[in-house]
Amino acid sequence: MKRILFLVACTLFWGIIIAGPTFAAENPAAGVQDKPDTADWSGFYAGLNAGYSWYRADSKTYSTVTGNLLGEKLSKTSGDVYGGRIGYDHVFAQNWLLGVATEVSYGDIKLDKTISNAAGTNIHKVTGEIDWNGSIFARAGYTTGRWLIYGIGGWTWSKSETKRTQLVGTMGNATAGTVEKEDFTMDGWTLGGGFEVLLTKHLSLYSEYRYTDYREDKITFSLTQQTSDSDATTSSVQFGINYKF
Repeated sequence: MKRILFLVACTLFWGIIIAGPTFAAENPAAGVQDKPDTADWSGFYAGLNAGYSWYRADSKTYSTVTGNLLGEKLSKTSGDVYGGRIGYDHVFAQNWLLGVATEVSYGDIKLDKTISNAAGTNIHKVTGEIDWNGSIFARAGYTTGRWLIYGIGGWTWSKSETKRTQLVGTMGNATAGTVEKEDFTMDGWTLGGGFEVLLTKHLSLYSEYRYTDYREDKITFSLTQQTSDSDATTSSVQFGINYKF
């Protein structure tokens, strides 16, 4: 269902880009002031966006008692992301653009994994959720007519929750039924790029890809007597609409 909604959003995005100029040409009542060619890319803007994000984490688990490596695992998941951003752009030398923006998003990205030893005598379940995340970034681009091609780079953070449930057997002091939960915040850097197209003097649509690399984070479960070092990355695609003031 999530992928269907994502494809619908893509279809609507391209449909508006293709049909928008034709609609404007056939409806001159919109006024000369709304023609894209008369708009200035410089100034403040605010907008909303929606997209899809793919999450990957490599983690190593150690014993808090002996310090020995207990295991390594790769976790993958994906989900929808919705958010909004505000920013400011300035055009110089006619076509070059520099700007800064901040964004906050809410994601429906969840992880559910059950892990067992070979004999099936020790089984536990790990669930995780990434909900709120945000970023502050700069963008630089080149404008030509009503189009803008740009790249972005900056700092990002993400609020996450991980829960461990011992299902079978005992691990450390965690017997079957023991649940441990830890909330934590990751931060790192983000890079990406995209394009934006003016529909009117004030409204624009954009499509953007972003890669994010979070700094290694440590999660400790005291009853289980384990700690995990996790290195997470995300790749995301989003579509948005901006209103230029």
